[in-house]
Amino acid sequence: MLKSALSTMPVSSASRVGDEVVNECDFDVVVQMHMPLLAELVGEFESMCPCRICRDDLMRVAVVSFRNSVEAYEFCTDVDYWEFCKPEVSQCLADAVRYALYVNSCDAEKDCGRVVW
Repeated sequence: MLKSALSTMPVSSASRVGDEVVNECDFDVVVQMHMPLLAELVGEFESMCPCRICRDDLMRVAVVSFRNSVEAYEFCTDVDYWEFCKPEVSQCLADAVRYALYVNSCDAEKDCGRVVW
């Protein structure tokens, strides 16, 4: 259910993270329209992360992770990319990776797309 909802997201201008296309339009609007659970996840990230740029990229990672958890993991663990971020963002990245792996797992399918917080 969650994965199919993402496939309906519009792609206007886009950039690439790994081999995945990431929508560059207003992520807050896109997420609220198409992915209420993802919006809740990003809200959790925003409460922990002090860096606006990092938060924006975490949202992109969360969106990409539904399509390809390996690409999301590689992006999250690119130390050179994240070195400008404050230390608090590391917990967010860890959570993003765990979430990416969860939603792509058999457990997520068994839970019918429901995210267990």
